[in-house]
Amino acid sequence: MTYSIIALCLLLTAVNGSVEERIEKLMGLQQNYQHTQSESFFYYTQVAKCSLKTITNWNCGSFCQHHPDMVEVKAFYKADHHAQAYVGYNKKENLVVVVYRSTQDFINWYNNIKFFKHDFGDCKNCKVHLGFWETYDDVSAEVLAAAKHLKDKYPTSKLLITGHSLGGAVAYLAAVDLKKLGYKIDYFFTYGAPRIGTHEFAVWFTSYVGATEHWRVTHYRDMVIHQPPSSFSYKHPPQEVWYTHDNKSYKICSSGTDEDPTCANSIIGDSSADHTSYFNVSGSCTEEFTEDIEI
Repeated sequence: MTYSIIALCLLLTAVNGSVEERIEKLMGLQQNYQHTQSESFFYYTQVAKCSLKTITNWNCGSFCQHHPDMVEVKAFYKADHHAQAYVGYNKKENLVVVVYRSTQDFINWYNNIKFFKHDFGDCKNCKVHLGFWETYDDVSAEVLAAAKHLKDKYPTSKLLITGHSLGGAVAYLAAVDLKKLGYKIDYFFTYGAPRIGTHEFAVWFTSYVGATEHWRVTHYRDMVIHQPPSSFSYKHPPQEVWYTHDNKSYKICSSGTDEDPTCANSIIGDSSADHTSYFNVSGSCTEEFTEDIEI
């Protein structure tokens, strides 16, 4: 890990300009955003809403059918903060997948509004949302162990970390810990994620994790992506991809470390419908697929 940090510092030093300018140039090295790939990854986030049993058996209806080659799936749930996540291996894609569940119940909403900040010891002056930190911490040990097992078993596999809504916020913290364990983050995709931490965290996360593809997907007037308010000193990391209301077109936003004022921040975020209809995919698992979740 020491060597990776040194290499990053040397790379940043080699690029002229401020920290923000240097990170923007590094983000520009990403491969082009691919709509079909992003939509495909989004279905993983929908599976996370289902019951532990059906996720583990990969028998959760239409959501699971989008990725029929998933094996060795393990799902985790903790009652303290109603945190849920799963880890699995897509044998066709040679891809290890780490996915966190979106907001599903009152306890999740209660954690969402814990706007108090938690000191994030991995970087100077960094703070993260207390509720998201507690949710992540609930299942972190199990998730990290499962991801480590699969990455070590399939050493040539790539790694995807993703989540929608609350799951997207929690995914940031998972990416940090998996990077600390020495794993390359190949794909980091969040959908409708709220702000996870302060500006200092956003800058540090972008430079430290250094995902090959790092995209923060937003949808028109999605209200959740504007929370907690920026007036509370919360900021999103880049790089935003902002979709129109009908999900038929999108804009690749500025790759700087602050939020692009010409994308989602250019309009009022007041739509719960836009939050729950990314790629025109909506709905929950049926009762058949959610029956063993404790509420």
